[in-house]
Amino acid sequence: YQRRVRGQQITMSANDPRVRQLVDMGFEVSRAIEAVKINGYVEASIAWLYKHQPAQFPEGRKLGSEPGAPPEEVPQSLVEEPQIPQEKQKTLTPEEKEEALKRLNERLQKLREEKAVQTEISQLDREKMRREEGKKAQENLELWKQKKEEA
Repeated sequence: YQRRVRGQQITMSANDPRVRQLVDMGFEVSRAIEAVKINGYVEASIAWLYKHQPAQFPEGRKLGSEPGAPPEEVPQSLVEEPQIPQEKQKTLTPEEKEEALKRLNERLQKLREEKAVQTEISQLDREKMRREEGKKAQENLELWKQKKEEA
């Protein structure tokens, strides 16, 4: 798969680490490529894959095409799944997939909490800086008034 990002040509294949991670979790290579193409991140791709089960996208249809529209030609690279060595093809059970999704959601929650803390800290720092600048401005105003009265 190839796409353009900010004018640069990006090639995506089954060798992409994000795609391999999804394949290791038991998803089909073609669906993993499509999910990473759309979302860019593994966590978002997993959610997308669960939300968009295969029955919703019959073979030959493109994402966003009308249900009654004739099937469009699917790129051969998406139809033919690249050969991955058998020892790397690990199919996860539904319980393992659920556990992996749970771990990813916990990780996502932790990252969101860390970001919230960082945002709060940066807001406090900006408020301190604003107050210091206000004090300096007030002091400069007082000095200017004194010099104006002396003159």
